[in-house]
Amino acid sequence: GRAAMPRKKAAPQRNAASAADAKRAREEADKAAADAARKRARSEALTRSVTKVDAPLVPEKHRDDDGVEVARLNGVRATRGDDASTSSPGSVPTRLTLEVAGDGAKTPRLAWSFADEEKDGSPSGDEREWRPERDPSFHAASALLFLIERGRFALRLVARDATRCTLAVLVAPDALESPTHPEEFARKGHHAKQRVALAWLAPPPRRTLERYAAGTEEDDDDVDDVGPASPLVPASHNLLRDVYEAAKPPRDCPDACDGCAFTELVPTPRPYQRKAVDWMIRRERGGVPAASKRGDGVEEDDGKTSSSNHPLWSRLGDEVYVNWSTGQLTRDRFDGGVAEPSGGILADEMGLGKTVELLMCVLAHRFEPPAVVKEEKKEDAGTEEKAAAAADDDDEQAEEIVGCVCGNTEDDYEGMWLACDGCRQWSHARCVGYTKADETRHRKKADSAIRASLDARAEWERAAAYAREIAGGARHVDDATAADAVKVAARLEEISEKKNADAEAASHAPPFLCGACVARRAGEVVAGPCRATLVVCPAPILPQWRAELHRHAKPGAVRVLVYEGQPRDAGGPNARSRAKVNGVNDGVVSAADLAAADVVLTTYDVLRGDLHHDPLGTLSGARASRHVKRYSVIPTPLTRLTWWRVVLDEAQMVESSTAAAAAMARMVPAVHRWAVTGTPVSRGLEDLQGLFAFLGGPSPFADAGWWRRTVQEPYEAHHHSAREFLHGTLRRLMWRNSRADVADELRLPPQGQTVTWLRPSGIEAHWYRQQRKVCEGLARDALRRIKDPRAFRKEREEERRKERTRREGASAAWNGRGRRLGRGELDELADLIDDEAFEEAEEEEEEEIVDLTANDDDDEEDRYLTAEESRKVLQPLLRLRQACNHPQAGTHGVRSLAKGVGSGGGGVIGAGGIHSGVIMTMPQIHAVLIDRQRTEAEEAQRLVAFTLNASAGVAMCRGDYPAAVGHYREVLRLEMAGAEDGLNLRLDSLQRLHALHNLRAALEAAGPEAPVARTLRDDSLADDAETERRKYVAQRAGGTFAAAADLRKVSESILANARICGASGSGPAGAAWWSALIDSHLRSADGGRSTLDRLVDNQLSGRWQGREIAFTDLAGLRFALETALDELGRRRGEFLDRLEHLAKVTADADPVDVEAAGKCVMCVAKTTMHDDDGGVVFAGRQRAKPASNRERNLRDIDARSGGGRTLCQHCAASPLFKRYEDVLFGHLGMDAEMTAGGRGRIAQADVGDGRSAPSSAEVALKFLAARVPKSGLGAVAAKESSLAHLEMMEDMRREFTRAMTLVKHQREEMYARDELAMATTRIRVRLPHEIALGGLPDPVPEHLRASVVHEWELDDMEEAYVADRAAYEDDLRKAKSQVRFLERLKDDEEREKGGGDAGPFECPVCVEEVDSSAAAAELAVLPCGHRLCVRCTDALVSRAPPPAHPRAPRCFKCPTCRVRTAADEVNYVAKGSSRVKCVRWPAGGAGRGADMDVSLGTEREQLQHEAALVVKGSWGTKVEAVVRRVMYLLDPDRPGGHRDAKCLVFSEWEDALRVVAAALKANDVPAAHTLGGGRKLRDAIDAFKGVAPPPVGEPSPKALLMPLRRGANGLNLTEAQHVILLEPVSDPGAEAQAMKRVDRIGQTMPTCVHRFLLQGTVEENVQELSRRRREAAPGEAEDVGRARSGSGLRISEVEVLIPRRVVGVGAGSADASPGTETNILTD
Repeated sequence: GRAAMPRKKAAPQRNAASAADAKRAREEADKAAADAARKRARSEALTRSVTKVDAPLVPEKHRDDDGVEVARLNGVRATRGDDASTSSPGSVPTRLTLEVAGDGAKTPRLAWSFADEEKDGSPSGDEREWRPERDPSFHAASALLFLIERGRFALRLVARDATRCTLAVLVAPDALESPTHPEEFARKGHHAKQRVALAWLAPPPRRTLERYAAGTEEDDDDVDDVGPASPLVPASHNLLRDVYEAAKPPRDCPDACDGCAFTELVPTPRPYQRKAVDWMIRRERGGVPAASKRGDGVEEDDGKTSSSNHPLWSRLGDEVYVNWSTGQLTRDRFDGGVAEPSGGILADEMGLGKTVELLMCVLAHRFEPPAVVKEEKKEDAGTEEKAAAAADDDDEQAEEIVGCVCGNTEDDYEGMWLACDGCRQWSHARCVGYTKADETRHRKKADSAIRASLDARAEWERAAAYAREIAGGARHVDDATAADAVKVAARLEEISEKKNADAEAASHAPPFLCGACVARRAGEVVAGPCRATLVVCPAPILPQWRAELHRHAKPGAVRVLVYEGQPRDAGGPNARSRAKVNGVNDGVVSAADLAAADVVLTTYDVLRGDLHHDPLGTLSGARASRHVKRYSVIPTPLTRLTWWRVVLDEAQMVESSTAAAAAMARMVPAVHRWAVTGTPVSRGLEDLQGLFAFLGGPSPFADAGWWRRTVQEPYEAHHHSAREFLHGTLRRLMWRNSRADVADELRLPPQGQTVTWLRPSGIEAHWYRQQRKVCEGLARDALRRIKDPRAFRKEREEERRKERTRREGASAAWNGRGRRLGRGELDELADLIDDEAFEEAEEEEEEEIVDLTANDDDDEEDRYLTAEESRKVLQPLLRLRQACNHPQAGTHGVRSLAKGVGSGGGGVIGAGGIHSGVIMTMPQIHAVLIDRQRTEAEEAQRLVAFTLNASAGVAMCRGDYPAAVGHYREVLRLEMAGAEDGLNLRLDSLQRLHALHNLRAALEAAGPEAPVARTLRDDSLADDAETERRKYVAQRAGGTFAAAADLRKVSESILANARICGASGSGPAGAAWWSALIDSHLRSADGGRSTLDRLVDNQLSGRWQGREIAFTDLAGLRFALETALDELGRRRGEFLDRLEHLAKVTADADPVDVEAAGKCVMCVAKTTMHDDDGGVVFAGRQRAKPASNRERNLRDIDARSGGGRTLCQHCAASPLFKRYEDVLFGHLGMDAEMTAGGRGRIAQADVGDGRSAPSSAEVALKFLAARVPKSGLGAVAAKESSLAHLEMMEDMRREFTRAMTLVKHQREEMYARDELAMATTRIRVRLPHEIALGGLPDPVPEHLRASVVHEWELDDMEEAYVADRAAYEDDLRKAKSQVRFLERLKDDEEREKGGGDAGPFECPVCVEEVDSSAAAAELAVLPCGHRLCVRCTDALVSRAPPPAHPRAPRCFKCPTCRVRTAADEVNYVAKGSSRVKCVRWPAGGAGRGADMDVSLGTEREQLQHEAALVVKGSWGTKVEAVVRRVMYLLDPDRPGGHRDAKCLVFSEWEDALRVVAAALKANDVPAAHTLGGGRKLRDAIDAFKGVAPPPVGEPSPKALLMPLRRGANGLNLTEAQHVILLEPVSDPGAEAQAMKRVDRIGQTMPTCVHRFLLQGTVEENVQELSRRRREAAPGEAEDVGRARSGSGLRISEVEVLIPRRVVGVGAGSADASPGTETNILTD
């Protein structure tokens, strides 16, 4: 690049074809409209049923134009008799009439008659009719008549006698089509009618695929008997087992591999691997050996020869072919020899060494270009060199042009210019990524190079002068010295020339390639096939692929290159140097770079990204564009060469043919294609279609539509022909070896399994129960909606109606104007509860559910769920499963409020889980749950108080004052009861105020003679109510005084600075320093022009308060400043006056102003929220948001107030505040679009628009203040005045902010007073003039109708309140018992931790000790806090009398304190070990079980050793059990232990892994955690495998924690011997993937899988579902864990998942599992 100025501008790029494009678009739109109209007309005609047609008969000697015979229609007389006669022998009929009677529901009747039979002597009426021998369906008969009427079919009489006749069915030439390829589908309406008619006239033979495609009824021989299916696994899964069987090779397959010795391979391949590679090479070379796995061209188990026709086409007659799937007809014959792909599906089971097999194929079958091609390449190379040389000459002679990406071609740019080294086009350095720092660095480098050049030249000149002096005789030295002087001078001359060249190069711009040149290089195409093999794999296993290739291939045998996509900053400065220094991967990658490698590794993520990098080369053409494209698309090189081989590893990731990675994989050109996967079928047969689509054949498997029609649907319908069709193809194209097939060759160490059942602790059981109360109901409701949507919708509508009724009543009692009372201290605590998150989704409108995934083999009552149905059912169950791992797992888990929170610190529920906070200990979680449970109890208490206040209001309306007094006193007793029982439940302050105020009113109304007992508190009710008012106002608006004090301080500072600077009035106008400064600049030589330019261009950016600057000299600036400062003073005076008025309004608290604050349309509009049905669900007040809605509301204030709508005093002052803000602060932008969606301070401000930037006047004053002279006459005074003036301007902005804060607090105080007024309002009966009359508007405003009621409504309201109160009191009772239980549990844990109460517990009933060390020991904790054994508790419950209400629980008395206790309030806690039992499989003692005894120790040794381990910290039952197991497995001193032991920990949730990682770290277990994906995942795996050294001072990881979805596919982790599954997995395939990470080739030690699950939770159901699915699909079909749509669950499977048991009710039994059971005695 060069830094000189360009000499010519580039021609502007314009869209010359824009008019033509617009015209073409209009024509296409008109054509599309016309086509749509024709299609509608044609569709209407096609749907019409033809029932009668009169058609001519084709003569016997017909021409070819009359049609081609495809079938014959045999008919018989409708009525036969002796008197039946025929027409004369010589008569030949020319026409016939066909008619069909009936419809689709009735039995159809097709008949026809000939025209000649209507003559004399012929039968009449029904006797003339002919009927077919085989009765057609109505649709078939109507389709035939339709085709005859349209002239697509014709009839010819072949023979006729008295009782029988034969008609030939001819296909007209117009009905014969000429498809270009066999899979073409025109989708015309008459095709379906042709298919139906021909299926009746010429039905396909039995046991053929054509019979299914034609839609004919199936015989018993057509359908295979697949045997009984499991209730949980459909018959289709049993059929999928046959898929694997068909892909297995026969035992006598050759293993010669074409005589390959594999000298370049390090390991010795096993025989089954040689067989697989031999088959792969034969598949790539093609020919007869590729037709079978044996290589003899004969299919195994199939002696049939292939059909001569294409699979989609069948011969019909002698000259016509029909596609039975579509009904198309043609004379063209498509050859049955379908071209098969060169490659196939390598589907060996996981862990059998597919990587080595692929490497063997790469080494054994390399690309060998023909010799002729090499000569042509040489000639082409010479031609290319000449062309390149000529192009270089042209470039040198070409004239340099300007074409910057910014579109500006003017040459007035003052910065650095860069010329592209490729196209010589000049660009602005800043526009192509050359920053100011780069420019400074380049300048320093150039200066340094120039100095070095000058120094070298000076040194050379001195040496040369010395040598000349010696040569001239001026100096007398010996010959050796003279020779050395000459040599030194010559050497210094060379150095000087080099330094000079470096200086010249450094003075120019750095190497630069524009984006177009970079894209051009990346888009270069390599002609013809190359030797490279492309391997696409998941990102986590790419390093593994690279390591495996280097480890298994000898050095130099394979050149491996990793392609990570094109870099984002491929263009710009130093583009070439980057690529040269760091390698091709860091720069632009071209196709030639990839073609030079033997194996190129890339990932599916790169494939997805390259899909947007011009894979087809469509963007390289000259496309018309209105503007110059600023950035060039760097094309992908993957599609610009023909690969010798493309391999998709873990190909199940592209089984969905619609995925982006799959689409890109199909675009990559290749000679051979291989899909490598251990689980080719995981969801259903559609997975195979994705693989065939990648392979590109055979036809019709590669097309998703044809696959579904010809393979999947008939296969799942158990059609025999489809089964043979697919299996025959798989025998040729898929290779599948299972572990059982090659077990004798593998000789892998055995893999054992253990399952450990755990009992949750008391706090974990409580957390699970709380989650279950919400989740179980949601899951069951979702399932009921799926099974019977109509019935569920009716129930839901009834529930919503009742809820609206209850809510309206609650709103009436809480709020006289329809708003909820208060937003006080309990509201913040109520926000911690997030159990209703799922309820919001349930409010959506229910729609009819259409099952698009059901198949013919599916039972209507047990179908597959759609993806959306699965989400609704599984989401609550997912939340429940996360609760089993840890209370912090998942988005609904417990989150700490701050790091370092203590055991008594706070936390919230459902606010982001671990990701949003820190990991808490179990005591900390316990404290949070106690607070949460107390909040629930307070909420239940508030609901009880609400019903009591409401009932009291109804009693007041009736005049029943004693009842009202009783209700109000009961409200006040609620809080006293909470204090007496030690729970300290708080009552809402507004409810308390309501009760105090109205209790006094009720007592006064009742009078002294009423039967009401008086109390000492009655005399102080008024004082107590006033105290509540003051406390509430202080709580809601306690910051008013402090805000006013802050405002006063700033205002005093403004006055002090105004006196110093000489400002007059209330604003900054009047200061003279700046005017004198302008006068001095006006007297300068240029009249202040330079000063003004710097101000306007650099400081103001050409704008004054958002508008274009109008002044052009300093005099204009003086006028603008004077105007702005005067405006500021005037606006500030108005602002201060209004603030004073608002302060007086707030202090006086006039009832009119308070009521206006409550009715203000602006305030209510900002805070009222409605539900889907229009009801108000919350109407409190929150902080006013300074969003764009506020500006729009401010513009509407005047209109609203003019329309009679109420505004509060503060909202009425908002326009004045806005106008002052506009002149005080800088303008935010030209229009509203610049502020929409603002961020930072502007979007989050509390007041105004959140502006902070100074106004244009203040900016100008700061600019002038910087130019005040430092010396001279009056300089000191001017400087002091300027500083005070600027500080005054800043204080004015600060004053506005403080004032807005004060206004906010004043608003809150007015709101609080309004709510206090509302709190004392109760329900009242409508007055006579408020009664609503029929047909007339309701005189009561809508917001008052809930509290101003008709008298006849009182009875219903009281009845509803009584019923609600009973339910709320029951909820309060249960909530209180839970609080007591948690408190008692906390005390017990603290006591046990402190060493107290360590002995066994003695039941007070049976006086038997409950051994705390027993595994099955549990205690029942009563609400009063006393404890019993479970057996005695069950006995007390069973002997309790039955309750009066069927839904009420049984009640008994506590044996210790005689307090009445409800059975549903009893809690159960474990009193012993957390483990229930541990099951090993296979069982110990013999065979493989003995191997587990060797590797793990005996069962008793393991249990005793684990019991002795102490886990540091409190992490929860499951996490501690996992940590204890890891510590045991890694202990080299344990029985069977060794120093190299490692383990993998899998979980489905990242939150759970974070807790486990923290627990392992706390217990000094080195672990690697794959946080996220990408580089972090690879680094963690490399550290675990020992590829990368650990950080300094840290040991090598012994445990690797990975999420199941990312770490269980394809990884080879044979360094580990143990796999730990943190929770059961419902998908057996995913579970098998995780298990096989260690059980694969390369493993030398026995391995074991450890599972953990909580007893009595949903995890047992998940484990049971997994077990049933695994057993129902034995063998390799266990990989088929997921079904065809969504999560692959059926209704019966979901019913298994939904929990049915309650945690803690007795010692639940774990599900039976194979193996032996060991009870845990100690822990």
